[in-house]
Parts: sequence; C-alpha cells; structure tokens
Amino acid sequence: MAMKTITISRQGRRKRGDLYECTECHRFLPARAFRKLPKVRCGLSPSCIDCDKTRGAKYRCSHRSQTKARYKRWYAKNRQRVLTHAQEYLQELRLQVITAYGGQCECCGEPAIEFLVVDHRLNDGNAERANGLRAGRPLYLHLIRKGFPKDRYRILCHNCNMSRGLYGYCPHERKEP
Repeated sequence: MAMKTITISRQGRRKRGDLYECTECHRFLPARAFRKLPKVRCGLSPSCIDCDKTRGAKYRCSHRSQTKARYKRWYAKNRQRVLTHAQEYLQELRLQVITAYGGQCECCGEPAIEFLVVDHRLNDGNAERANGLRAGRPLYLHLIRKGFPKDRYRILCHNCNMSRGLYGYCPHERKEP
C-alpha cells in the first residue's frame, strides 16, 4: 500500500490526504482530533486536542495559585449558574435511576417522583455509607455503573421506607388478623 504524499495546504498546514499534522506531537490525525478555531485560516487549532489537554494540565500544575484564584473569581461570577446546573444534573440522574427501577414504590405503588427514594433491600445502607458510598449523586452514579442491580436495591416511597427503617416492616405488607 503506497503512502499518501505530504502536502502543504494553502494555510501552511502539513496534510496527508484528509489528515492534518499536529504541530506538537507531529502525528497525522483527522480534523475531528483538532479544536475548531474560526479565527485561524484553516479553521482548526494547530495542535491536537490531546496535546492541548496535556499542555493545559502542565500549566495548571505549575501555576496552581493563579489557576485557583482565576477559578474563584469565575465561580463568584457564575455561582448561581453552577448551582442550577448541579441541581438539574442531580435530578436527571435521580429520574434515570427511579425510571430504571420501575418508576413507582415497589410496596404500595406510589408513582409520584417527589415521594420516591432508593431503598437497600438487604438493609446495608449504613455499611455502604461507612465504606464511602454516600447518598445522592454518588449512589445514583454507582447504580448506573453497576447496571441497576435489582437484587440489592429497589424504589420505595418515603412512608414505606421510613416504616421499614423504624419498625422493620411496612403496614402495606402486614397481615391483618
């Protein structure tokens, strides 16, 4: 198989067919491996995304105090936006988990999302928290990564979950004499 010849584009970029050369690592890569820069003549960054990330990480390491100060200023200006985004992300994760487990209380059938929580079938939630798996986002991400294990977790409403925690049973399951 013959190698394509290296050409110099009109913008001064070295090309081999549809591949562009990174000016830092000198690899020939497809256009999607470069950031888009509309102000540059060819529309692509001279270095690939991997090299940009490496360069950025090195800069942040060697300029920690300036980076930290810059982030603090940015956060102060964008605090509400950050908090809103975090809250929306948490709600998306929660909805994804609740939907995967059936979308309603397994005991009484309560469908209102606001009342539903993740319950540990084996009553080992305290042990999980002691091992570092906190409730909320860490738990939701854990469940998503594990493929929503149904043998250890389920969805209950707050009433059923609290009754199980306080009394060891749920009134919906108690047999009437």
